[in-house]
Order: sequence, then structure tokens, then C-alpha cells
Amino acid sequence: MYSHIENLEKNINGDLLIKIKKLNINARQRIGVIGDNGQGKTTLLNIVSGQDRNFSGKLQNQGKIVFVEQLNRFNDLSGGQKTRELIEKALAQKPNLLLLDEPTTHLDEKNIKWLLRELRNFSGSILAVSHDRYFLKQFADLLWVFENHQVKEFTGDFVHFIEFRKSLSLNQKNV
Repeated sequence: MYSHIENLEKNINGDLLIKIKKLNINARQRIGVIGDNGQGKTTLLNIVSGQDRNFSGKLQNQGKIVFVEQLNRFNDLSGGQKTRELIEKALAQKPNLLLLDEPTTHLDEKNIKWLLRELRNFSGSILAVSHDRYFLKQFADLLWVFENHQVKEFTGDFVHFIEFRKSLSLNQKNV
């Protein structure tokens, strides 16, 4: 196990942002982090990476963690080139846990395929925040879902998650 999170709460200005009862990141897991904007997904990556220590609860990390943050501004290289360069540097460090925040932003189709190939060959665990449905379908075998300030684990890939959500919606309409 590379990370163990238990009874974690993150508040901002007295308002609850994130509440996690218990989550683990185990060896070679590919975890997709999904949810609406502003729910605290990037904040969770900052917590797991050790950049944000202002929370209550327990976080235990083992091994080397590398965080590739979302690229918002870039100068000389195109956004896609810079994103790829940052990911290449992170992979070269051979971390036990790789944290990626919106890794497909600025990447074209060719570089997204490159990214997926590299991540499949990566021997560590990966926790990736993404809104890219194609990427999530190809990448994640487990999801952490942000909803109503809670983070819950969904065992299965993104396709099964969408099917599960549709069946819930249909069941609620039939009640």
C-alpha cells in the first residue's frame, strides 16, 4: 500500500470541502478521480503529495510520490509539448505513486495515445484527475468519485460507472 487515508476532512474558511472515511492506494492501481469542478479533486492531490498539510485526519504515504500539476500557462513550448515533457520527467523519476492533474489537457490524439501507452507500462500506482471520458475509459480500473463533499470509491472502470449511474437514475424514476 502506497497511501492510506482515513477520516480526512479539509475545510476552507470553515466550510467543508472534502470528507473521506477511508481510501487506500495499492500497488499498480490506476485510479481515476472524477467529479464536478470545485469539489476538491486537485486539493486532494495536493494533500496526497504533501503540498497541503492543512487538514484533519490521517494520511500515511510510503514510497516516492511525484505530482504533475495541471498546466495552465506555458511560454516557449506548446501546451501539449510542455505537458508531455513534464510527464516524461515524472516517469523518469520512477515514483511509486504518480499523481496527474488533467494530464490530457493540451494533448492531441497522438500524444494521448502515447500517454496511455506509457501509463500502461508504468510499474507504480497512478491517481489521475480527469474530465476526459476517453482517457478515463482507457486508463482507470478504479474510480474515486467526488459528490456532496464526500469521496467514495467505485470498484470498476468508467464504462461500468456510467452504466451504474444510468441504472440508478432509471430506478429513481420508477419509484
